[in-house]
Amino acid sequence: MEYTHSLHTIPPHIDAVEDTLLRWLRSAELTCDRAALLVAQDPKTVVSALMKLAGGSPSIASELSVDAFLKQARSYDEATSSPLGWYLRNAQTRGLSHPLPVLRAKEVDKWAQSAQFKALLSRGSNERSRRDGSGSGGGGGGNGKGVLREVSVTFEQ
Repeated sequence: MEYTHSLHTIPPHIDAVEDTLLRWLRSAELTCDRAALLVAQDPKTVVSALMKLAGGSPSIASELSVDAFLKQARSYDEATSSPLGWYLRNAQTRGLSHPLPVLRAKEVDKWAQSAQFKALLSRGSNERSRRDGSGSGGGGGGNGKGVLREVSVTFEQ
């Protein structure tokens, strides 16, 4: 029997598996953005990095505006809030391995305002104070696993 490469040999559920894996990849990117925000502790720094990655050219980096990029992200969010907009956004992003940069910026900005982010920053600050006050000299006294678990995100479709 000869093996041929045709659509008839691909199992029909492969598309669902591919969609699920791509959604997971997009979620992982948003989780990485949240981790970057925990490190930088400034949403404008993270959004600036995303904006520069999206722009691609260092020669225009000084002309880019984080506030304008965030405004664009909010406008995009408003434009896709209707049922038709939601459908078009999903059609646009469905096959992507990374969320659109404006969506990433919006998610960073949104999470920076959340109680969860503020609680994690406070918890980290308290753990550092406790370590510094006890004379342990740092060196990983906190439980990073709990923080990572709280940072993970699910990409909403």
